Amino acid sequence: MRMISVLTLLVGLFLGLAAASAQPRQIIILRHGEKTDGPDLCPTGFLRAKALAEVYLGKGAAQSLFGAERPAAFYAITDHTRETIEPSAKSWGMQLLLPATDKSKFTNKIEGENRETEDAAKDVLTNPSFGGKIVVMTWEHKHIANKDLDSEYQDPPVTLRRLLNLDQYAKHHPDVKIPETWSGDNYDYFWIVDYADPKSAMPTKVKILKQTFPAPYESVPANDWKEPEPRLEGCKQ
Repeated sequence: MRMISVLTLLVGLFLGLAAASAQPRQIIILRHGEKTDGPDLCPTGFLRAKALAEVYLGKGAAQSLFGAERPAAFYAITDHTRETIEPSAKSWGMQLLLPATDKSKFTNKIEGENRETEDAAKDVLTNPSFGGKIVVMTWEHKHIANKDLDSEYQDPPVTLRRLLNLDQYAKHHPDVKIPETWSGDNYDYFWIVDYADPKSAMPTKVKILKQTFPAPYESVPANDWKEPEPRLEGCKQ
């Protein structure tokens, strides 16, 4: 009986520790690269995808956002987001993760993406395999942050800004300007969200970082927030 009690205690302790560290310590959010009018990236978008892998997010990247760590997961939602982050994931020998949402239940594209975003955010914050690690979410910009969507769909939330509690962080840290809507002009920013308290899903730090690329990727746009990109051949303007 004593052996069983000790075993039960150890199992309970293990499960408690796993639960305490279920969420990532950091989530990196970015928008997909520049696109065509169709489902694919345009030439500049594909160049951005390659640059992201070599400069920021790939294995051995020159200015790695991961430091000496290995990312736990690369999440994507649309064809554009998959094409953007796939070079980075492949460099680590990792498969992309996609929301486990049954989209056949939705005839409305927006509502399907709403649910995908909800499902992905829940998985990222509660999956024990991500506990204390870094997760990258490459997303469609309206479901990163969009004031109109937040107004229309209040409960449950449908944007990463609300689902990951960036809105609550913004209320308590007015000095950190976290846009309520991701600008349609911008493909060139990271939102880096830290969760230092393993028992809380409330961010402890949010950093907004512009993507800038050295040669041979200096042609990839790095426009300021809400400033339009230059005209790009083959890309949707």
